[in-house]
Amino acid sequence: EISLGLVGSEMCIETDSFLYQDSGPGISEDVLTTSKTMGLQLVEALVEQINGTLDIDSQDGLNVRFNFSN
Repeated sequence: EISLGLVGSEMCIETDSFLYQDSGPGISEDVLTTSKTMGLQLVEALVEQINGTLDIDSQDGLNVRFNFSN
């Protein structure tokens, strides 16, 4: 199952988040910490261009949150 969403931050009115979640196997810690795939590098570069932040949690499926100023 895949879920996408755009949400405003409850902590800060000036920040929004784009959420991606799926119920798949996730991404291994090795890929997240040591080996940077081309896709992950591209996502990080795009998030950096908008002065955003990227949070990835892969314990229960894949959960990715892009935080950016609105």
